[in-house]
Amino acid sequence: MAFLHQQPQLCLGFDIAKDTVTVSDGAATRTIANQRRAIRALLKSHKHIDLVVCEPTGGHETLLLEECLRAGIACHRADTLKVKSFIRSFGTHGKSDAIDAGMLSAYGRERWEKLCLWQAPDPDEVHLRALVRRRQELMAFRGAEKNRLKAPGGGYLAASFKALIKAVDNQIQAIEADIRELIANSTTLKHRAAICTAMDNFGAIMAAKLLASLPELGSMTRRKAQRSPASRRIPTTAARKEAIATSAADAPMSEACCICRLCAPQPERASSQPSTSASSTTARNQRWPSLPSCARSSSPSMPGSGMPSFNRVDD
Repeated sequence: MAFLHQQPQLCLGFDIAKDTVTVSDGAATRTIANQRRAIRALLKSHKHIDLVVCEPTGGHETLLLEECLRAGIACHRADTLKVKSFIRSFGTHGKSDAIDAGMLSAYGRERWEKLCLWQAPDPDEVHLRALVRRRQELMAFRGAEKNRLKAPGGGYLAASFKALIKAVDNQIQAIEADIRELIANSTTLKHRAAICTAMDNFGAIMAAKLLASLPELGSMTRRKAQRSPASRRIPTTAARKEAIATSAADAPMSEACCICRLCAPQPERASSQPSTSASSTTARNQRWPSLPSCARSSSPSMPGSGMPSFNRVDD
């Protein structure tokens, strides 16, 4: 990750919508169209811009980020929750495009030392993320159709439901084939996926889901991986029971383990068998000697699973 080494003299805050972009330097505010030509003209109208700060808006900020990268201007895509807390710390409860743009400019001037600069993502990672997102959408649609089929009165439309389910199954299989081909042809993804699939009961599709949801794996520290939203999701009782019965080809319970394996060195294996008087916690830790301590759970094992309960990302 890259950071600024000098305090920015001119920091522009951009509040981006679908059709418009509101820009503020802390003193003046203006609104332009969210189009490449308008953004490029705005950036050229300033002699020197030290930092640009914006928020993620569902991809509508892509034009601004690309133009900043093209012009050699440092830009930061801020965390929405952090910016909201920053605005509230001033006692500001109103919300408008002008207020948000001004606060983004102030956020950049005050927090510039700790703001990582945006860098263009790997095209293969962008492609993988799109494939994984589409697969999840299709799986959700298939689940909804199966529920409608099982619902009372669904027998009258059973043929329609089954036809759609079959078509969606074919689409899911095609997307999974594209995912495997993309990983096999990408040097970076192939290496990172190989680390994931080297673990027992960790399939290629689950590795792709993990790499798509956490592209920063491999560059973040162990503690950052442990604090990430994807590894903090604790499954409910029903989800834990489902995890026990999940097939080995797509086992979701291994994701937290893989996060730690990608981001932390492996500890040494236990040299001797645990004694009969060892505590249950020690016995569990020695049963999985290749996992870092952050991947082990201090909670009791799940009934009937023989494994500790790890945090996981739901399907």
